[in-house]
Amino acid sequence: YLAVEGYVYKDGMYWFYMEDREHFSVSFLELEPDEAAILYVMARTFVKQSDRRDALAQAVLLKMANIMQEDLLVSFGEHLTAAARELATQPEDADYEDVLRQLLRGYIYRRKLELIYHPYDGNEFKTIFSPYLIEPSGFGHALYVIGHSSIVDDIRTYKVDRIRHVRLRSRDQYTLPDDFPGLELLNNAFSIYHGEETIHVVLRFDSQVARRVKESNWHRSARFEWDSEKPGHLLLHMDIADTTDLEPWIRGWGASCEVLEPVSLRQKMLQETQKLMHLYELSAPSDDVNHDRFKDIFGD
Repeated sequence: YLAVEGYVYKDGMYWFYMEDREHFSVSFLELEPDEAAILYVMARTFVKQSDRRDALAQAVLLKMANIMQEDLLVSFGEHLTAAARELATQPEDADYEDVLRQLLRGYIYRRKLELIYHPYDGNEFKTIFSPYLIEPSGFGHALYVIGHSSIVDDIRTYKVDRIRHVRLRSRDQYTLPDDFPGLELLNNAFSIYHGEETIHVVLRFDSQVARRVKESNWHRSARFEWDSEKPGHLLLHMDIADTTDLEPWIRGWGASCEVLEPVSLRQKMLQETQKLMHLYELSAPSDDVNHDRFKDIFGD
């Protein structure tokens, strides 16, 4: 229990008291009813983005529910309790929860972490990591940690799901560099993949989805204009650092989204289309292609 609650930690064979814990507490938070409603919406957003059980999040939701039931509207408390129950129905992943707890403690108490990471492409490696930011992705139910990695002596972004093991180096503190930009680091990212240089992306959306696309602000650099060459079609301009997390978002629009720029991204989407044609047995010579079937899958 003491380890779960963060009072003690294990280093090798021995247990130690988390000395810094007594210096950290959350101040009393007084909210107006409409502010509490926003907190509820934020909680619901978190639950919808979660694909596994999270005991810490459940505890927070239940504490919020109890406070709101006593001090505000009972309905808010009931809805938060229901959100906690919904979260409890997600699959349990004890290894993931342990990794996340250690990451959070390293982040909160500014302690370095010894972790084993298994990248999507490549072999596992061990590194000493200083967590600077913990950031959720808007896509794919994923959580990332950004910080200094000793193996490259530079800033790296690691997906929490791919961290195989974490050990808190309880006596190895770190400080944030003076030049670390904080959340501004992600200004040029579509979601997570960041960088200083940007790529200009132009996407064309057909009339069936144009209004839906225009309803949202997809990126801080996003700019819309109606396509003069194709009436009813919408052009979306963005300047982003990397297209890695943009690509699945583009695929999600299917045949309603066409990549115009950059050429390299357009070519990549063309290759994806060719693979889909082969998957759906549309790779026959052009004279024998069933065009009606093609339209059913990819649209007009």
